[in-house]
Amino acid sequence: MFDKEMQAALIADGEKLASMTGEDHGPYFLNDEPADCTFLYFKPSGKWKYEGRGLFPDGDVTRESIMRANGSMPGIISDASDMIVIVIPDDGCTTGFAYPRMLHPEAA
Repeated sequence: MFDKEMQAALIADGEKLASMTGEDHGPYFLNDEPADCTFLYFKPSGKWKYEGRGLFPDGDVTRESIMRANGSMPGIISDASDMIVIVIPDDGCTTGFAYPRMLHPEAA
């Protein structure tokens, strides 16, 4: 994930190219969706696998409620049923009762 300085540099480069060519050259950020928390995915052994950004779900925090709030598990294409999922809300999270949660892998 890019930091703010990198994003600003990419935007400046895109604007410079646009002024030279008259065409839009981006940048095109893949994740412009609203997000108020980070999702971390780990193997049961503890090895980190993936990271994503998304919305904190309303009500109980389950895989199903996360997928309802975001359309899928943020940052991955599976339901993460075989992974440990850690949900870390941002300071400005829109859900008032948000606090870090950990979901264990579902039993087979």
